[in-house]
Amino acid sequence: YSYASVSCNTASMTLDKAGLVLNTGGITPDVVELRQDGTLKYRFTYVAPGTKLSVLNGYYDITLKRGGMQTQLSHVLCLGDPMELMIGVKTLTVNYPGVTSVNTVTVSQGGVSVARKDWTNESASFVVFDNGLSYDVVVQKGGMSYMGSITTENAVLDVPVVDLIANYPGAESVNTVTVSQNGAQLWRRDWTNDTTRFKVFDIGGSYQVNVQKGGMTYQCTAEYKSEPNRYVF
Repeated sequence: YSYASVSCNTASMTLDKAGLVLNTGGITPDVVELRQDGTLKYRFTYVAPGTKLSVLNGYYDITLKRGGMQTQLSHVLCLGDPMELMIGVKTLTVNYPGVTSVNTVTVSQGGVSVARKDWTNESASFVVFDNGLSYDVVVQKGGMSYMGSITTENAVLDVPVVDLIANYPGAESVNTVTVSQNGAQLWRRDWTNDTTRFKVFDIGGSYQVNVQKGGMTYQCTAEYKSEPNRYVF
């Protein structure tokens, strides 16, 4: 980019600047970098949505970074004030129907966290850069965790969920029934009669179940059964 008909016979002159506004769909980039011919010209940090960045008019290669994700735009002409630039984003949705009070759902790229949500019920959504790469997802409730991946092309991840059924026919007013995995509790039900069921991740392995009524306690391991497609004991 060049300036035409600029007089250099004065003590000073002011070059036009662009007021660059990045429309990131609500994402706050940790870093925004603008380069020309590989040389870093501007670096901004923690750019909140709607922030105007003042740069000299010209062509730039622009990189936005948030956690482990980044997106790049090449040979962008920044001209005018304000000048709005749309950044490609997508909404990723993770579903785990029937599973509530999920401790954390994290989304990562390149081994570095991008976003995290705590204490969600049945579903969580995240806005991410549409950079053509896959994102890693970890859903954790108590001692059980599910790990999967998701792309912006197919932006929905359905975590496999099945029933865990505890039967204790004839036993009423059971004080507590708890379900644990890897030594950490993930479900508890109080004051149940005859039976109760829980939604758990279908990740193989087993779950530990503890049924307690008054002074008597029953402990067991619930194994997955392909028929009838649930964990039972």
